[in-house]
Amino acid sequence: MTILVTGAGGQLGYTISSTLESLHRVVALDRGELDLVRSAAVFDAVHDLEPDVIINCAAYTNVDGAEDDPSTAFNVNAFGVRTLAQAARDVDATLVHYSTDFVFDGEADSPYTEEDATNPQSAYAMSKLLGEWFAQDAHSYILRVCLGVGVPIQKAAASTGWLMLFWRDGQFMLSLTARFRRAMLVT
Repeated sequence: MTILVTGAGGQLGYTISSTLESLHRVVALDRGELDLVRSAAVFDAVHDLEPDVIINCAAYTNVDGAEDDPSTAFNVNAFGVRTLAQAARDVDATLVHYSTDFVFDGEADSPYTEEDATNPQSAYAMSKLLGEWFAQDAHSYILRVCLGVGVPIQKAAASTGWLMLFWRDGQFMLSLTARFRRAMLVT
């Protein structure tokens, strides 16, 4: 089985590709090797590799930055996923796409399920929800995850990774309060 992992330079993509490489043929590409906003490059890579599975870990994850630069968030998180889904469909590959719990409004008193109505409250959340809709153009699995935690890799900028480095260096900062989330261990 051939598996294409996009976003392999980030914490999730690195961990997934490292875990699967002993079991399958894994082609792990970071943004420098495959930028989802470059549609022709996405089609070329997918058509050349003809993977059985595409695991999309690529994302624009700067939630606050998406408010100032929504076009980048939408280009990566939505339109890049649309291209990836179209290419996956062309080669009959299964697309595994990572999304976020930010597609919900955060007002529920209990954990969300996939049947709950979405209600994105930010540009980032809207871009991720649109990406989910586009992912469904292929045979796909959409995983809504939140708060990936683990030991940061040098190239990754996962929020918990930079927080651990920040605190290690004796710096303090304001953070979210009164928000309860289940962390996903990424090791």
